[in-house]
Amino acid sequence: MSRYYLTALLFFMGGLILALGQAISSMVTAGEIAWKTLRVIDLVDTKHTEWIDRVSWEAIQNALQYAATAPIYGLLTCTGLLLFLFGGILETAKLSKRAP
Repeated sequence: MSRYYLTALLFFMGGLILALGQAISSMVTAGEIAWKTLRVIDLVDTKHTEWIDRVSWEAIQNALQYAATAPIYGLLTCTGLLLFLFGGILETAKLSKRAP
């Protein structure tokens, strides 16, 4: 198993476990079910994300703001899927080089 596959598996499983934990915690609260999304911006102080507003390229600034406000389970799961894809491409490239 390549290190890309192992890292992808850890990211993907971490995202799924985090989503499952959030789903369970939203169901155990008293009253109606309220899904609380855990985001990067909720975990860090705002002084650590102020630099995003000073990025000069608007496209990069928008991407960073989206990543900071996206749910962490989504970021982990998507990163895991991208690493699976990247690992598969690298393995295919290695196999095609070995072929006579």
